[in-house]
Amino acid sequence: MSAKKTLSDLAKTIKKLNWENKNLFGDLLETRNERRKVLKVKTERRKPQVKADSKQNREVVSSFSYSVLKVSKSDQSEAKRTVPTVDESKRSLPLVLDSTSNISSEGKFQSELVKPVKNSVMKLGLDLQKYQLFHPQVPSPQSQINIGFMPSVTSILSETMPEESRLALEKWRAKMIAQLGEEGFRSYETELLENGKRLHAVVRERLEGKLEGELSIDASIAGYWRSLGKTLDRVSEVKCLEKRLTHSVLPYKGIVDCVAKYRSAVAVIDWKTAQRSKPHLSHLYDAPLQVAAYMGAWNSICPPENQISHGLIVVAYSSGDPAHVHLLTKSKCLEYWSQPVGQDQEIFFVGLEGKMSSKVKELLEDFWTWRLDEAPEFSTLIGHKERNGKLDSWSFDSLNGRLNAVEKFKERIHELQSGEDLTKMDKDNLECFEEDLRLFIEGFKFKGYLYPVNFIEGPQVDLDRMINEWTKYEDEADYTMLLSRFRQIPQQLQEVELILDEGIRSNLTLHKLSLTGVENQFEKLQGDPENTPFFKPFLNFPKAISDEQQVALKTQAKELIKDQIQPALEKLQRFLKEKYEPNCRPHVGCTTLPNGKEYYQQCLRYHTSTDLSPEEIHKIGLSEVESIEKQMKKIISSLGRKEEIREFMESIRTDPQFAFDSPDELLDGYRKILEKDIEPKLPSIVLHAPKLKI
Repeated sequence: MSAKKTLSDLAKTIKKLNWENKNLFGDLLETRNERRKVLKVKTERRKPQVKADSKQNREVVSSFSYSVLKVSKSDQSEAKRTVPTVDESKRSLPLVLDSTSNISSEGKFQSELVKPVKNSVMKLGLDLQKYQLFHPQVPSPQSQINIGFMPSVTSILSETMPEESRLALEKWRAKMIAQLGEEGFRSYETELLENGKRLHAVVRERLEGKLEGELSIDASIAGYWRSLGKTLDRVSEVKCLEKRLTHSVLPYKGIVDCVAKYRSAVAVIDWKTAQRSKPHLSHLYDAPLQVAAYMGAWNSICPPENQISHGLIVVAYSSGDPAHVHLLTKSKCLEYWSQPVGQDQEIFFVGLEGKMSSKVKELLEDFWTWRLDEAPEFSTLIGHKERNGKLDSWSFDSLNGRLNAVEKFKERIHELQSGEDLTKMDKDNLECFEEDLRLFIEGFKFKGYLYPVNFIEGPQVDLDRMINEWTKYEDEADYTMLLSRFRQIPQQLQEVELILDEGIRSNLTLHKLSLTGVENQFEKLQGDPENTPFFKPFLNFPKAISDEQQVALKTQAKELIKDQIQPALEKLQRFLKEKYEPNCRPHVGCTTLPNGKEYYQQCLRYHTSTDLSPEEIHKIGLSEVESIEKQMKKIISSLGRKEEIREFMESIRTDPQFAFDSPDELLDGYRKILEKDIEPKLPSIVLHAPKLKI
């Protein structure tokens, strides 16, 4: 293959894979011919001589479509755009390697030049603890580098791509070439690139204020545009579009697609296109890391009041299917910010927030173990089966013991906070942990535990859920633990009765409306033991349990249900009807309780993590309702209908085309909504989507 053809192919590759860099470097400090010489040196490394440019006194280290240069003072004066960087004393290696360290006496490039991005950008000896993601940095004025020769985010990620990702990319490329041929594949790549540019241009125009009817949407991106759908309607208060960002301290730069408010949070937004569904962050490869890097650059130059703590990756599909919106919370951004790049685990992308210390980790693990021990039913719910033989205790000793334990955990937090060896991650974890404990301690005085039974919760419904929804039965040991729980149910019901009785004495009771339907819930647990929810697990055994074992387990279960559980339930039911209901408070609303307003404010603080008043939250609710109604009216109008919302909704309810023909069809439609619409979008809303099926 000729050198000319090699350079031609390389140029095409550069254009396709690093098009972003083309817009980043500004005016070159070398001519086109000099650039070609540099590329020739790169592609013909084995030649013994390298021509140096004595006039500009610099060494060129070329990688893809950019160079990292050691610029002399005279060159710096010629640079059109410069940016402060870190103090040289903070580096273990110079930003740009000296000519003597990179070119041998024979003029040959050393092995360090094979990965110029890693060596000259990634392995800076920076005090990384100082370069945080959510706090502005103060760059040192003692040295400067030219922006035009600073690597971009995409170049760094491309150069440090893990080997398995590189192999996967090559495998995909080979597969596509086999299907389309070399020329067809090149056209396919070009088309994808151009479609991405067209979509970005239309999105920019839309966010700049153009109405949809004024946009020129090419047929090639019509599917992507439909896919974005309502996503763009949720974007407001745009701060910048396709803006060049350069970190004020760390040597990298990039073009951010958008910084704007999405729903209620300001976020760095990145638009992506795809042919196949990308419902999870793991499908996006290094896109989250790219967003975190842009966020780091933004926050490095912004004052505290303009800091950004969220990222958003919007994936639009050519098919027109609704786009996936992946929300990166603050903690998720921190996770990617400190993520190692490439296979060298000592190389980090741009900075570290600090790892969790062993003392903080020990504290959190101690609390978690204690939490599960105190709430074995919750332990079952989240999939920890080792406590499946126990029930929660409602005794006063247990309640007071939990308060004492929480206060001791809070003391341990203060002891750690008084130390000086805490990382940023430690401080954040301890702050969040302390807030949770504070809410528990402050809320305990309102005695919310005196209301353990109502039509939504209580043993008459929770036992059924625990036994038939939360617990998995795989072997005989699982059934043995269930029978152990059966034996503890009477004791738990007695504790609940004592709690309710204390509520009567303290004048802290529910209104009778809160007990609507409770008696019927208790009634369903009586009758033939085999027809109660308690016996359901014994109707279908796993294959691992023999017929003989099944008979023995069924016999024990029926005896426990009939002789212990049902009598205890009947006793609690009778107490509720004969003693508790006559003492229910006469007025509705928790504000009618002693200290009711303070109690309500504490409930709001717990559920919203804010100190907003009930009036302020109510106004927010009214505003949201108004916003939703506007969107509904817009949809009704787009369908050519003129009804009011109430009339339109009624017409939908009564229209046969929207009705299901059978219960099975209804359930099937519901499951499809869960599986295709809701579950794939969970990662865009919550940091860790639950493993359990909805």
